[in-house]
Amino acid sequence: MSYLYANGIHATGTVRRQRADLPKIVKSKRKLKLKKGEYKWRVKGDVAFAIWQDTKEVLFLTNGFHPKVNETSVTRTQKDGTKAEHRCPALVLLEREDKELPS
Repeated sequence: MSYLYANGIHATGTVRRQRADLPKIVKSKRKLKLKKGEYKWRVKGDVAFAIWQDTKEVLFLTNGFHPKVNETSVTRTQKDGTKAEHRCPALVLLEREDKELPS
């Protein structure tokens, strides 16, 4: 990610928990207990990491923007059919839009 940033390429994507060089909050033996809509983030140099709790944990790496500054929300349908707003880093919406674009 740092190499991409150094060459003027901004990237955002999901990452697996076992990837090398992730922050200690992910590598610790004690599992993070985030409530739905909560997230934690860390920044090292030009690369930001965020872990966001949706139905499951979602892990992101980005060199495009800071996860705390760019915060938004998503609407989720609950089991009883009601709608609920949940906080999330803006990179969640960016990743979702990227997947929905036609090839």
